[in-house]
Amino acid sequence: MFGDPATNPKGWEERLLPEILFFQEGPGVRKWQFNKEGVKLLNVRNIVDGQLNLSNTERYLSHEETQNKYKHFLLEPGDLVMASSGVTWGKTAWVEECHLPICMNTSTIRFHPHDTKTINRLYMRCFLDSPYFKQQINRLI
Repeated sequence: MFGDPATNPKGWEERLLPEILFFQEGPGVRKWQFNKEGVKLLNVRNIVDGQLNLSNTERYLSHEETQNKYKHFLLEPGDLVMASSGVTWGKTAWVEECHLPICMNTSTIRFHPHDTKTINRLYMRCFLDSPYFKQQINRLI
């Protein structure tokens, strides 16, 4: 529909990713910070077949630590999360209201448009899941 992004035969305006999307990598939470209850920590293993499955890990941060140190890493409904390391690199899933509260963790990135009038969330996901985007990232790794 949009043509080949590498050659841009339709002459679409080109913009840098940070101009269009907010993205943030998760913090380096350490094992000694894990709790059995509190705010769930996102893990790359939670991204399964394009969806979040929060039943397959039991890592949490305390509510107090989350509010004091990691509040800006709390995910919001509509965020797209991506695994950013290892063999799971590039897997994506939407964050939904039913997943909250959940905090980002190591090896995860979240994305959302600065302005939904500029970019559609579904298009954003299709682009981030595309072979073209993954080739661009692989060149940087």
